[in-house]
Amino acid sequence: MLRPGETVALGALAAITTGLVAACRGPSVPAPTASAAQAPPLAPTGELAVAFARRPVPLVVDGVLEEWPASSGAPVRLAVDPDGFAVAARLDERLRDGFWLGVGANESGLLPVGDFVEIVGSVPDPVMGVVPPGCQPQSDQLPASSEPPTDACLTALSGIEVRLNAHQRRFLRWYRIEPGGVQMIGERGVLEAVAGARVSFRVSQAGGAAEATIPVRAMPRLAEAPLLGLWLGVRPASVPTPEMAELHDALTFQKLPEPLAFEPLAELRRLAFASSTILSFHPADPEHVEADRYPSFSDRRTTTKVVEPLYRKVAVVGAAEVSELTIGNDPGPSEGSDARVVLAVSSEGKVSVVPIEGTPVLTERRGEALHYLSFFKTSGWIHDGSPMSRFLHAEVARWSCIAIAPDGTTKELAVGGEVPNGWHEVEPVHDVAREAGWIGMRGSYAVWSNGSEAALNAIGAADRVELRWRWDATRGVYVLEMPRGAKR
Repeated sequence: MLRPGETVALGALAAITTGLVAACRGPSVPAPTASAAQAPPLAPTGELAVAFARRPVPLVVDGVLEEWPASSGAPVRLAVDPDGFAVAARLDERLRDGFWLGVGANESGLLPVGDFVEIVGSVPDPVMGVVPPGCQPQSDQLPASSEPPTDACLTALSGIEVRLNAHQRRFLRWYRIEPGGVQMIGERGVLEAVAGARVSFRVSQAGGAAEATIPVRAMPRLAEAPLLGLWLGVRPASVPTPEMAELHDALTFQKLPEPLAFEPLAELRRLAFASSTILSFHPADPEHVEADRYPSFSDRRTTTKVVEPLYRKVAVVGAAEVSELTIGNDPGPSEGSDARVVLAVSSEGKVSVVPIEGTPVLTERRGEALHYLSFFKTSGWIHDGSPMSRFLHAEVARWSCIAIAPDGTTKELAVGGEVPNGWHEVEPVHDVAREAGWIGMRGSYAVWSNGSEAALNAIGAADRVELRWRWDATRGVYVLEMPRGAKR
């Protein structure tokens, strides 16, 4: 986790924005500020100021701590469960007037923003990267630039740092717990009352005790499922309102006693987050996830935070339920696709995840099975097959089909034949409304180096073609028909 208050150094920010690292993290951080370094310690060296505990059942918020399990010596105990937080504190002279409780989660990654350009490589095999406007590309394969960053580059990197800090604040909360109630500093940076929180202080000359509950809607965002741990810290209420930059050393990561899952859909969420880099969710709304998305694979100047359902039921096939599961994988620099969903097939209490190539288009019943059809399209450099050995910039496209059987098993089906290696432009087409339905693609081809003479001659003088595939149940494949001319 990039700790609250840490900033990424200029070189780390430049590296982030090349798109050659997995997430917005950086190893270089400033020293703690004077105010953080001078803040009074809450416990002797080596003793945790706050530790996890299990919520008592039942919990009566009355400032009496007998129902809480034995403490490890930490003055503040925190229970975390699907209902939110429960807090118990032994009050000494530093805490008797109240205290700040900091809770942070590991944040999701942020996609780099900038110009999507070739950094190194060759025409047929470029290595792409995201470079902030005005900045020099950085790569292990490039010599380090001795030129100082331009004003435009510094401005771009400053904007990236602001974006990163704003993102981190969404995964951190500071709660002010005092006899009058519970307040919170959230992502907006202002102190506000926590609706639904309960608190009880029993203060005595010797200190006393306090209890509080904080509802789940006041928790920070989470970027892992199940939740394995949190960053925790405590400060006396006498410390001024905590600032992100002043609390660099205020939080310590601690593992939960056991992983915490939020229902519903906990198992599906675990599968979605298993390889996710850019997904997050709020535990008060576990059925939705948020992802950082580019406008398109090639446009990486901005991102949009998109809220999507975690789970969308597609169909039931026999004993199997088929759904689309939202994922949040970094599209990477050169793969050419931005996968946003996978198939989740549930059968007999087990769930399997099946990758999807391209964008889901339609489903079709074929006998007892369900055919899930998707269309993949990207651009690249295609060899034209001529003696001149030229490469043309063209689009590559193909259909993919996954068949789901009634018992939940899946199989990828062939959609083959002699098709163009590259297109000037192409789009998917289909007509499955009738018994003899078909899927296809239509456009102007750029390279058809392995096409048969019969196929090319059948097109005639038309500069656009349409390809159609029909299901052959006997052979268990989609068979390509003779290409035909297509009108504009």
